[in-house]
Amino acid sequence: MKKVFYIIIVNMIFVSCTYHCPGYDINDKNRIPFRLGDSVVYVSNLSDTLIFDVNDFYANEAGSFKGFLIMDVDCSGECYYKMSSSYPLQMTIKETHTWSMEICFGENGTYKQVVFHLPSGYISSLGYETFVDSDYIIRVNDLSGNRRINSFVKAPYRGIIEFHDKQTGLTWTQIEK
Repeated sequence: MKKVFYIIIVNMIFVSCTYHCPGYDINDKNRIPFRLGDSVVYVSNLSDTLIFDVNDFYANEAGSFKGFLIMDVDCSGECYYKMSSSYPLQMTIKETHTWSMEICFGENGTYKQVVFHLPSGYISSLGYETFVDSDYIIRVNDLSGNRRINSFVKAPYRGIIEFHDKQTGLTWTQIEK
């Protein structure tokens, strides 16, 4: 009887399960709305225009991997876009979606980054506060005072629709196409 038990245990250790991950559905533009070649136009509260061109885009493809025994696996898709502007404000915005959301203003530490999970209601942590309303409009405000972009608003299917530059005092609002 012990022999059978050991054989079962050894088989369980060496038997692996295959997990299939769907990848990111690039047709879903809810969280990551822009694709390579898109342009996004913002206008400031002083009527200046700022054009961002999407110059980098990534979405992981479906895949699979093997794991031992039963594992709690979350292999959600990953996707990001990065867009840059030049005049009058040289800036980069990168939006990444995996199991959480990451918004990054600037490159190489030029601006601090804001990382948040998609909460419902209100959350305050890591030096910022996040509000989400019933339409899934996300508002993030800097509490640390260290970020140049000290607030932004993100909307489904439109990405960052507004951001405030503390250094220049300008609020930039996305122009709908």
